[in-house]
Amino acid sequence: MKNKTKSTIWILALVALTSNIANAQWVAANTGLTVNDVNSFAVIGTNVFATTGYPGLNNGQGVFKSTDNGNNWTAVNTGFISLDARQIIAVADTLYVAIAGVNIT
Repeated sequence: MKNKTKSTIWILALVALTSNIANAQWVAANTGLTVNDVNSFAVIGTNVFATTGYPGLNNGQGVFKSTDNGNNWTAVNTGFISLDARQIIAVADTLYVAIAGVNIT
């Protein structure tokens, strides 16, 4: 009978955890982003980076950086030849950004 009781407790705990996740509320964290189309994120230490732009709309604003868990964002695009940033990946302390655009070689 003890095994059945343990199983019931685990199932109840799982249901309780799942119901809390289902009732979670999303909070906007986009102060400073100049476009609502975010493609990807990368993290280095305590910095979060996001690429922006919707393919086909030509509305990319480059890469944005947040130092406060995404509450505020600042553009970090020095040296970019296009602001249509599609993907970003962090390897150690280096960011790699895939960009798109017209006449890019």
